[in-house]
Amino acid sequence: MPATISDLLTLRGFKEAAFARSIGIPASTLYSITRGKTRVSNIGVGAFVKIAHGLGMSAEELYERLTSDGAADQDKDSTPREILYADPRQRQLNRAYEQLDEQSKAEVAGMVASIAKDPDRQHASC
Repeated sequence: MPATISDLLTLRGFKEAAFARSIGIPASTLYSITRGKTRVSNIGVGAFVKIAHGLGMSAEELYERLTSDGAADQDKDSTPREILYADPRQRQLNRAYEQLDEQSKAEVAGMVASIAKDPDRQHASC
């Protein structure tokens, strides 16, 4: 059965508000995630990477823990991931990422982590 972010926080002894502050995301964002109001597939990449690193794992490891039942990030209603993203650029980005080999995915994750740490690049317009 897949873990939840709430489970992982509890396992590591983190309180949600303190954890959110320590990784630099709003507590309301983390609350929304831990209470199931935000689906795993809808967590922003920057927030997801920060949560993963705050938990001491890579984004890939966290994703695998959250989806370890073999479901490819399907939600309870079995809505395909492509439909969950209204922004066509996000869908295009997801398709491109899924076609990469594992080494390339690791490189992309590293670049995203670098951007997530740089406050000057976090709010750059596309």
